[in-house]
Amino acid sequence: MVTTNYARVHRLPPDLVPISISLYPPGWWSGRHLPALCPSAGFSSLTRDQYDDAFRAQLARLDADRLWCQLNYGRVALVCYESPNVWCHRRMVAEWFERQMGVEIPEFGFARSACLPYYALPTFAPEGDPRQLTLF
Repeated sequence: MVTTNYARVHRLPPDLVPISISLYPPGWWSGRHLPALCPSAGFSSLTRDQYDDAFRAQLARLDADRLWCQLNYGRVALVCYESPNVWCHRRMVAEWFERQMGVEIPEFGFARSACLPYYALPTFAPEGDPRQLTLF
């Protein structure tokens, strides 16, 4: 399993199935979508701390083993919007799977050691940062 954003999904190798975990995938998205790993619509009005608490509670209600099986035993890429190493729930999901399944989940194209821990992710990449890729 890896994580990535929609701007980089076209770079994935064919053996990794991209699965959207954003509440609203882009209009062009025709791939799989997994609502269980999407933040709820009401989360957008929360502070970051409230969001983190609410999403952790959401993950705690899930069966990691069952989801892992549904996700082809990790042969997938979990996809959302944000650039690598910028605050996004997909890193929280990745770290949850890491703890639950005893696996390592990097951002696609990066070593796991280059992936900031969820708590340290900045809200936005600095202006001109190469992580800011376009969706189109």
